[in-house]
Amino acid sequence: MKVGVQLGLTSVDEITDYCRDVDVDEIVLSASAVPGFDIGSDSIKAFIDSIAKNDIQVSGMIPPNPSKEAILGSSQDEFAYLCKILRSIGEAGIKTVLFYPFDRFKNYLAEYHHEKPPLEIMPDDERWGLIIKFFRLISDIAEESDLKIASHVFAVDIMRQILEEVKSPNLGVTYCTGMYIFGSDPYAGIDIYGMDRIFLCHARNLIRHGPGRQGHEEVPLDCGDIDMARHVRNLIKSEYNGLIIPEHWGKGGNVVDSVAYLKKLID
Repeated sequence: MKVGVQLGLTSVDEITDYCRDVDVDEIVLSASAVPGFDIGSDSIKAFIDSIAKNDIQVSGMIPPNPSKEAILGSSQDEFAYLCKILRSIGEAGIKTVLFYPFDRFKNYLAEYHHEKPPLEIMPDDERWGLIIKFFRLISDIAEESDLKIASHVFAVDIMRQILEEVKSPNLGVTYCTGMYIFGSDPYAGIDIYGMDRIFLCHARNLIRHGPGRQGHEEVPLDCGDIDMARHVRNLIKSEYNGLIIPEHWGKGGNVVDSVAYLKKLID
């Protein structure tokens, strides 16, 4: 297991300087960072190769977040564009995408509300089949492109239901301790999803003052309700060998300290 960071920087020099400042050599890069946002595989390959010359590996990419219309099949152009991006990422040799499938399609919008269901369409809705169809289609592309889709979904029961119905080995999750916001056990990701479905990990710490996102305060990784050492230990014991990425380190925290802290825990 190694510590990495997520970046949206568009300059090789800026990416290199940032990685040297925070002491990482693996990153997950936004697809929109590719110059001109030309998402052809040749353009992506050329950009990641130029980054690699500075001993920095692009271990994953972040495609655009789909709209509700794209997920439900009523925006075919957007869906086709997403498929093209996924294919290009895979053809460029990237093995993993960090995917946020529902960040533009949820009831709680800017906050995670404890009294509302996480999605406008839940498994008992007659339109649920459209969501499953969407994930089956992108999973087919992932299998063709040798690409792992690491879906970031805080509503763990929803994501587990999708995994059970789709069953593709190329569809998995980003295991984020932020699942604590929804009331889930932040240490239970391995048991919930299975190690073979965890393609990326996030490290995030919080203090709970009340329900929902509005009741949680983001804090540095070394303080808060979540025992980050326990989280890291669980991953190591389960032989996780991907990236763990710090994020949302709260007031007084920063990326340099967060990376150093995670490296110390891993050591």
